[in-house]
Amino acid sequence: MDEWVLESQRPVYDGWLKIARRTYVLPDGRRSDWDVLAGGHAVAVVARTTDGRFVTARQYRVGPSRTLLEIPGGHVEPGEDVVEAGVRELLEETGYEPASTTYLGSTWLAANFQVQRHFLVADGCRPVAEPDPGPEEFTEVVLLGEAEFVAHVRGGQLTDQDCGYRALDHLGILGGK
Repeated sequence: MDEWVLESQRPVYDGWLKIARRTYVLPDGRRSDWDVLAGGHAVAVVARTTDGRFVTARQYRVGPSRTLLEIPGGHVEPGEDVVEAGVRELLEETGYEPASTTYLGSTWLAANFQVQRHFLVADGCRPVAEPDPGPEEFTEVVLLGEAEFVAHVRGGQLTDQDCGYRALDHLGILGGK
């Protein structure tokens, strides 16, 4: 299949996220405009305590416009290592620090987004500080048992559900229905 050729690009919005309107020349010669969202890298962390419970954070999410029980995660700063960003986000949002981390890979957030989301499993987590979220983040730490966490991931209320499933598969506890 022939590649599309980028003919032009212009900024449409330049905030925390950036949107560009791109004009492509299609393989048949027609032109097509596409809006592309750029946001860098994000990280999501499935964290497990030393006694096998999963560390989650109850917090308001502006996209769904509601409070959700989430796994820790957030934006990777430019030049920041993805694993270090995940450990930082875990500590900021929950006050927990892992004994070990495993990088599980990444995926594109969506087809028209230049946002790559990275997945981590953090094991042996223990509380080392009070949560210190950003000035516009309000979180409540909630520990879930294994069965509760599996049910929560399967329930579809997690915005990082793909990370939840990937972590459960990696940990060998996904199982059947």
